[in-house]
Amino acid sequence: MEEFWLGLISQMVVGVAIAILTAFVTVRLSLRQFRSERWWERKAEAYGNIFEALHHIAHYYSEMQGEMMGYREMPEERRKELGERARKADAELDRAIDVSSFVLSVVAVGELQKLQRDLEKARHTTNWSEHVNDSLVAVLSCLERLRVIGRNDLDVKLGALLD
Repeated sequence: MEEFWLGLISQMVVGVAIAILTAFVTVRLSLRQFRSERWWERKAEAYGNIFEALHHIAHYYSEMQGEMMGYREMPEERRKELGERARKADAELDRAIDVSSFVLSVVAVGELQKLQRDLEKARHTTNWSEHVNDSLVAVLSCLERLRVIGRNDLDVKLGALLD
């Protein structure tokens, strides 16, 4: 009879130990996945903010270039609105680069720093047309490269975006 109770108790102890170990491992794995998903979301948000700022900057320079080439005439109010939006986007881009540098890949941060250097170089030209063209080329080139970098950084396959 004593053996029966010892066997029963040992089976219960083993069962409880297995249950505790299983619960511990499950919680650890769940927390790891949660942290990983949150990190991915923060990266995606950072890239989204940067792409939005780059869009507004590129749109401004594209509109200015169109006006200079005579494709369209822009009312002064529209020019001011675009200029203000571009200034806000430029400030947002600077902020996003500073804040997101710990979230984004080193390659992405390097690309954004290159863009900042290229835009600064374009600001120092004495020819407005050259400034607009150089700035637009720099932003569009950065956007193109950053799309590839962002997809790789977020591990997003192009086919998955189309599904």
